[in-house]
Amino acid sequence: MTLSEPQTKTYEKYELGIEDIIQTNQRGSSESTISDAILSLCKLEKEIVINGKKINSYSSETLGDCMYNCKDIIEISKTEAYLYIDYITNDDKNVILCYSDRSLMSVSVYSSTTDEAFIKEKGTARLYKNFKYGTYYEIQPEMVAYIYECLDNGNIDDLVSMDEISVTVDNNGIVLVEPQILKENRSSTASDASLLNSLKAKFKPYTNVTKYTGTRYITALGGNRAVKVIESMNNYVNKSANYASFAVGTVLSAIGLFLGQPISTVAIILASIGVAISAIDTILSATTLYESAQYTYTLTKKGYIYDSTIHRKYVNVTNYSNLGTYAGGYTADGIFEWIRLVVPANQNRSYESIANTTALNYNSDITLRGGCISYFPD
Repeated sequence: MTLSEPQTKTYEKYELGIEDIIQTNQRGSSESTISDAILSLCKLEKEIVINGKKINSYSSETLGDCMYNCKDIIEISKTEAYLYIDYITNDDKNVILCYSDRSLMSVSVYSSTTDEAFIKEKGTARLYKNFKYGTYYEIQPEMVAYIYECLDNGNIDDLVSMDEISVTVDNNGIVLVEPQILKENRSSTASDASLLNSLKAKFKPYTNVTKYTGTRYITALGGNRAVKVIESMNNYVNKSANYASFAVGTVLSAIGLFLGQPISTVAIILASIGVAISAIDTILSATTLYESAQYTYTLTKKGYIYDSTIHRKYVNVTNYSNLGTYAGGYTADGIFEWIRLVVPANQNRSYESIANTTALNYNSDITLRGGCISYFPD
């Protein structure tokens, strides 16, 4: 919502503090700019070039003393258009100040306590409620359980028929399930593809890979039988995410405030998904970005033994299937990094133990029933 001038005054304190030093540094030099005055207190740390645009990052031991309630400076960065100061206050608000050579262009303040963002630019001040978590979604545990029940039973058509979710299957048979509302609301340049691709690159999915082969002695048959363990890690469900869609013309500071990342990192992220930045630090195409996300997946380990009594094929005797969770978020390098948040219960179950249990159960079936009655080929 747009704020009136009296309401805006509450945030004027973030605009102050640095002005006296700027004026001091400008004395006697009519050509000195605001950027010059600020950078006179800074040390150049690195220079990066993204799609032909140069961004310099600085540090400062004294600039924080000039900022209102400053606890820690995240980054001081200079693009070809503007200078940005990104810092955290003692009450854990994230503040981004944007300066041109001659004036303060924008002030952005985010409070994680209230999830509200104050953004003032071009003379207009707005307060955004539910700034980060207004577009948060989470599939409830009961729905996740039903989804995997359908996947385990091969009932993908039942999932496809549901209005609230979207189901896609890639060329390798890997299933992705996500909320329909996410698919409908994201823009054409959403970062979903790169996000999922980065997950698959770090934790590569696979289906029906033989992880173990060997033989086990079957007492009831008086001889060895071949055993094998086959494993799959697949079936991704986009369980939860915190995302936002940004229109053409959105300033970099607003995106940085949402992602909790400095301007240089925002530029890297946008470049990685093909979103260009204008000469005045706005985005040239609409995009959807994720602050965080979680995917659940299935780890399945199956034990097989060659049956010589009835089927004359490998039969599936044991089946251990459990869910795990990957969690991801952006690093300071602009990479959406994934970790294994929840390890499946069967992760550490060894292939040898599965082979042993497979042979034991098969032997019991032969002993009790005179043949392989309880187990079947896939």
